[in-house]
Amino acid sequence: MTGLIRFLDMPDCERYAMRAPSNCSSNFAASMIQKIRITTEEEAKAALAERRRLAREQAEREAELERQRLEEEARLEAERLQTEEEEQRRLEEETLRLAEEARAAEEQRLQLAIEEAKKREEEDRKRREEEARQKLEKEEAERKAREEAEKQRLEMVERLKKEEEERNARRKRVEAIMSRTRAKCQPNIAKVNLINFLLVEVQH
Repeated sequence: MTGLIRFLDMPDCERYAMRAPSNCSSNFAASMIQKIRITTEEEAKAALAERRRLAREQAEREAELERQRLEEEARLEAERLQTEEEEQRRLEEETLRLAEEARAAEEQRLQLAIEEAKKREEEDRKRREEEARQKLEKEEAERKAREEAEKQRLEMVERLKKEEEERNARRKRVEAIMSRTRAKCQPNIAKVNLINFLLVEVQH
């Protein structure tokens, strides 16, 4: 079987020489063998060149595939890096935004606290001023009331003193008149009426 395969793989001229009758001349046989050798050497060179060409093309294809693979890896790596950079930039921007919002909220809180403190201070100041004003008004009113009461008391004392002096003076006049009347011992109706009148005056 192995011999048959080798026979079929031989070039046509070589197979013809093997099938030729044994009575062929030696010159013909030598010529055929030389042709077979030449053809075999040329085919070997052609086959070697073909193998080299195929190997070169295979190497070129593999190199191209490797180049494409490297380019794809580089592209994917660049995309990955770009994605990471964009994500990092987005995170930084988000962090800055949140920090800015927190700072603005803190500033607003402090501003409101300051305004509220100022408002309370202003209210306290107005309340103290109002209390001081009311206190002064009350003290002034009390002072005036005391002065008025003292004035009325002094006026009352002076009036009572004057009235007392007037009553004493009238009583003395009545007593003098009565003394003169008793001395004369001549009472009459006019004198009695006068005495009664004077007594009434003294009582008032």
